[in-house]
Amino acid sequence: MDNQRWQTEPILVSSAIRGAGTVHQKISSEWRSQPSEEWSGNSRPYRSALLGVLACSGTIMILLHGVGLGNSWTSAGLIIIPIAILIAAGRYELTLWDYTLWDSVFILFVLWLGVSITINGLTSPKENALLVLTLATYPAARFSGVAGRAFFIVVAVVGLLGLACVGVELWRQWGDAHGKPLVFGLYDAAPAQVFLCFALLLMGAVASHMSRGWLFASYGLAAIALTILSASLVRFSFLALMGVMLCEAVLSPRTRTKALAAAILIAASWGAGYFARLESAEKVAIAISAEPDPTYLPPQYLPSTPCDGVNPYSSISIRKRLIADIVAALPHAGFFGHGLSSFRTMTCVDLPSHVTVAQAIIEFGWPAGLLLLLLLIGPFLRAARERSAEARFAVMAFLFAASISLVHGNLARDGLLFLFVGFLAKYSARLE
Repeated sequence: MDNQRWQTEPILVSSAIRGAGTVHQKISSEWRSQPSEEWSGNSRPYRSALLGVLACSGTIMILLHGVGLGNSWTSAGLIIIPIAILIAAGRYELTLWDYTLWDSVFILFVLWLGVSITINGLTSPKENALLVLTLATYPAARFSGVAGRAFFIVVAVVGLLGLACVGVELWRQWGDAHGKPLVFGLYDAAPAQVFLCFALLLMGAVASHMSRGWLFASYGLAAIALTILSASLVRFSFLALMGVMLCEAVLSPRTRTKALAAAILIAASWGAGYFARLESAEKVAIAISAEPDPTYLPPQYLPSTPCDGVNPYSSISIRKRLIADIVAALPHAGFFGHGLSSFRTMTCVDLPSHVTVAQAIIEFGWPAGLLLLLLLIGPFLRAARERSAEARFAVMAFLFAASISLVHGNLARDGLLFLFVGFLAKYSARLE
C-alpha cells in the first residue's frame, strides 16, 4: 500500500505542476494582445511602426524641438523618410482590376490640382511642397499601410512622452491666463497633438479582440490621459472623438458595447478635467464668447490688423467671418479656383478656411472639391461595415481625421486625413 502511494504521488505532483502550468499559460494568454492574424501589421512590424510615426508626427516634432533637435530639416525628414519607405515597400504587382475606383478618383484629383496650379501659378513654394507630402500619404497607406502591435507601441510611447511634457507644463501654468499650457514655452497646440495619440490608442482598444484585462488597462490609461488633456483645455477633439465612438456603436454591432463605454469614458474624463480647472476654463470661455473681456488675454493676442465686424479676441466671431467669406467665395471658384492659399487674401482675418473641402473648391475649383468629396465618402462607405479589427480601426481613425478637417482643416497639412483615406481604400481592393 505504501509502495503504491509513493508510486502514485509523483504522478499526482506531476499532474499538479502541469495543471498549474496550464493555468499560468491561460492567464498569460488572456493578458496577451489579440491574435497575430487580427492585425496585418503584426507580420510587417516596420511598416506598422512607420505608419505610427506618420500618425503621431506632430507630437514627435514638438518633442524634437523641445530637446533642441527640431528644425525644418528634421521635420521634413520625419515626414519624407517614412513616406518614401512605405511607398517603396508597397505592393504594385497588380492587374488593372486590382485598382479601385477610389484610386482613379485620387489620380484625377491630383491631376486636377496640377492643372490648377499650372494655371494659377505657384503661390507659395513651402505650401506646395507640404501639399505634395500630404498627397503622398495616400499611396503610402494605400499600398503599404498596416496597423498592428508596432503601430500602437510607437503611438503609446510618443503619446506618453508628450503627455509627460504637457503634464509638467500644466502644473507650472495652472493659473495662467493663456489657459492651454505652452509646452516648452512655445507650443499651445501640443495638448491637441498628444490627444491624437491617445485617441488612436482608444480606437485600437475598441476595434480589437483583446482580453478584458488589456481592455480595462487601455481604458484606464485613456481615462487618465484624457483627464489631463481636458484640464489642458482641449475642446473640439473631445467632441470629435465622442462622435466617432457613437458612430462606431451604430455601424458595428461587434464593437457597440466597447464603443459606448468609450464614449462614456470620454465624457467623464472631459468633465473631470474641465471642473478640475474650472477657473481657467471659465476665462477661456469668456475669451471665445461673443463679447469677451480683453483683460483675460495676454498682450500677444492683440490684433495685428483690423477686421471690421470681427472681434479678434473671439474665435466664434472669427469663425463666423470665415464661414461668411467661404459662402461668398464659393460661387466664384470656377473650374480651376484661385490657387493654393488664395483664400487668405479673400478674408480680412488672414487665415485659411479651416474647412478642407471648401478650401479645395475655392482654391482649385469645383471639380477638385467634388472629387475630394467622392474620395472621402466612397472608401468610407465601402469599409463602414467591415468586421475585422484593422478595418474598424481604419474607419474610426478616418472619421476622427475627417471631423478635424471640418474645423481645423488645411489641405496642405491634412496628411492624417489622406493617410486614413488611403488606409480605407486598401480594403476596397482587398490587397492584404
